[in-house]
Amino acid sequence: MKLAQLAACLLAAGAGAWIAPSAPRRLHAARAHVDDVVEALFVESSVVDPAQVAAACAEDIVWDDRCRRKPVRGRRAVERMLQSKFRRGGKLVVERVAEAGEGSRLAGFAWRREADDLPGVGGLRGVTLVECDENGDLKSVVESSEPLLKPGKLTADLFAKVCAGLPKITSGEHVPRAVAGCGDLVAYIWREAYPAGAPPAVFAEHCGEGIIYEDLNYREPFLGKPAVEAMVEEYDLGGVEWILTQATTGARSCAFTWQIKLKGEVAADGVSFYDGYPVQYIRDIPSPLVKPAPLQFLAARLRPKPVSYTHLRAHETRGNLVCRLLLE
Repeated sequence: MKLAQLAACLLAAGAGAWIAPSAPRRLHAARAHVDDVVEALFVESSVVDPAQVAAACAEDIVWDDRCRRKPVRGRRAVERMLQSKFRRGGKLVVERVAEAGEGSRLAGFAWRREADDLPGVGGLRGVTLVECDENGDLKSVVESSEPLLKPGKLTADLFAKVCAGLPKITSGEHVPRAVAGCGDLVAYIWREAYPAGAPPAVFAEHCGEGIIYEDLNYREPFLGKPAVEAMVEEYDLGGVEWILTQATTGARSCAFTWQIKLKGEVAADGVSFYDGYPVQYIRDIPSPLVKPAPLQFLAARLRPKPVSYTHLRAHETRGNLVCRLLLE
């Protein structure tokens, strides 16, 4: 290694950022399928290699972290963003994977951050959806992570207030049909049942009795089919349009992005993950309304130890104390 390269690596290490001493080889054609790309970059090792991920990207990659003000564009910019996010001492542990369906170039996964000195103890949670181009290079990535200050039922109450008195928006009569796995269920619920005004019970019919529903706007998951159906009913409101924007199509699991429109305007969007059919697990992550989301941004950059939500709530108006908790 040349002296200049060695000096650059040492300076980077001193700053805490991880920079590879040499560019890794790009994934060869035999690993061009999107499932193989996800496996190689994120599943095989919990240590994210920014240079290797960047090398697997197309030159015009668009990486949309919903906690940032705007997407990152271009391979070099993606590498710099990942270097700032994945510093030494932290891992990205993939918990569940949504494989691409036949002919699809979309795959996704649910993940958590984890500190090296706290193995098995989960920190920040999130979902990522990736798309490859015809060459097997990463074309686009959409991801989001949980809010650390959780509004809980306040979100549903605000929606109900805004939508009070508005008629339901429907696009025709709901026609029930058989569903062929998890990916098809998401397409059916979001593109057929919800737009036709189907009641929440239609969705609940496709959930397992012991379903775990993590809406990460809430501190605790909803457990069991009755609790999930009751929660979904709170969002069965007039004036709301449910829009599925991108989704994997595999039968076992589904990762997807969505929008909610109120009075014709986008009021919320997010990234979600469904696992199993009947559905046994859901993780919903609405995008933050304020960008960049300050606490998610800090939590992603700093050592990803779990943070006490009780402490965060107690100090949510004291930014200096919240930052100190994240740094500890």
